[in-house]
Amino acid sequence: FKSTARRHSSSSNNNNSSSDSDSGSDPMQPQVRRAVASLRVQVVGVAVASMSLFVVFLTSAFVFEFLVSEQGGAGLMLLSIPQSLDRVANSIVALLLSGALDCPASDVRAAAAMSRAQEKQRRTGREAFMISWQPHPDQHWARKVVELSQRGITLDVLLDFYGKLGTASLMPHFSAALHTTDDVVRQAIIPASAAEARAHAEVLQGGPIRPDRMVTYIWAGLFSTLVAAVVSDALGETDYLLAAHLLKGDLDTLRNMLLGQGVLKRAYWICAFAVNQHAGICSANPDGKVDPITRVQHPVCKCNHPKAFNDTEPVFEGKSIPCEMNKFTDMMAYLAATDREFEQVIVVDPSFELFSRAWCIAEIALAKGISMNQNLKPNSQQDLALHADELRHLRVQDMKSSRPEDVQEILDGIPDHDAFNEQLHHMMFDEKSGLLRAWWCSQQRMEQAVRLASLRFAVGTASLRALF
Repeated sequence: FKSTARRHSSSSNNNNSSSDSDSGSDPMQPQVRRAVASLRVQVVGVAVASMSLFVVFLTSAFVFEFLVSEQGGAGLMLLSIPQSLDRVANSIVALLLSGALDCPASDVRAAAAMSRAQEKQRRTGREAFMISWQPHPDQHWARKVVELSQRGITLDVLLDFYGKLGTASLMPHFSAALHTTDDVVRQAIIPASAAEARAHAEVLQGGPIRPDRMVTYIWAGLFSTLVAAVVSDALGETDYLLAAHLLKGDLDTLRNMLLGQGVLKRAYWICAFAVNQHAGICSANPDGKVDPITRVQHPVCKCNHPKAFNDTEPVFEGKSIPCEMNKFTDMMAYLAATDREFEQVIVVDPSFELFSRAWCIAEIALAKGISMNQNLKPNSQQDLALHADELRHLRVQDMKSSRPEDVQEILDGIPDHDAFNEQLHHMMFDEKSGLLRAWWCSQQRMEQAVRLASLRFAVGTASLRALF
């Protein structure tokens, strides 16, 4: 991540580049040496894999030829030994090829120590917030906040909903590659909940569910991206590439993976499901948005449920009390104050538009300020480096929202815009606690490699036990 930023910097400063060249010093030499060392390790990994395959082939042939024919079942059991050894070798290869060994041991230890110190500091801040938090002074507002906070959706129910998309019963023309969350809300969530005119989370779950995570995302992003990011969070993945691939046609595998990790019932607060769309947007399509496939405008709902927007009476300090769409940050604070393990998931769309949306930045800033654990989910780790430079130029004055008055409301609540922008950049890029701090040589990456190696070893052990 840092090296990418340096490349941006050096490409825009020819004088620095020429002076480096003239002086004979090359700042990229350490990176080159590390890359060469990494390549050597991975070549060893490939060699080990090839050799283990060759040895297993010869050993298996020998065992089968000379022992199975003579000893029958005993020979078959002996045949499983080289196969299990091959799996152990594969586990070693997985560790070599994972990149975890690229990091010097001192870097890994330092990253782990920093991670522990940061977590201790975060927990201290969270405890202080939980002690100081007070509910909203208006009891009706506070009651609506609590009501919203009980509309989580569990992963198994979310996957069931996703699996029905594209079938005759739910949005038959759904395309994972084209349809956004906005499309799905308009053509699946609203129609499916119209009969009860309730939040679809309540309809699907059959009752209140307190969420474990709050999901921050944009409606303009693909719905498949949203689901993949949520699943990847539950699986402990650093990005959602794997989950997005499995969503294309292997939902059973995803369910088994989630079940195996004991997180299939984890609940997430996703506004598309948690907000009662029949109390807000369902009856109008003011921008005339159309479906990307049919090119037909989104339908509007014919329900007669009362609507409540930010100016609907009664109001508290100019904000509507019955409106559900102006209470997200209050709801986050309530859940964080009453559950020290409540976390935020930030779904980063491939275009990084999320970081230009006013309410998304407001949610991220609030979570940071009250010491919530924040889980950033990009499409890939490389995306973070590619977009780093543009993120450094974020300004709250440039944020966008579907309602211009929302942007003005947020700006009016920030007394010093320049100071806020400085805090925003610190929140993103601080080397110790920033959301976009370097991924390389992190403790999480090492844990992924170890999990993969352990999994392969467990598979080999299970196969051996089954045969004996």
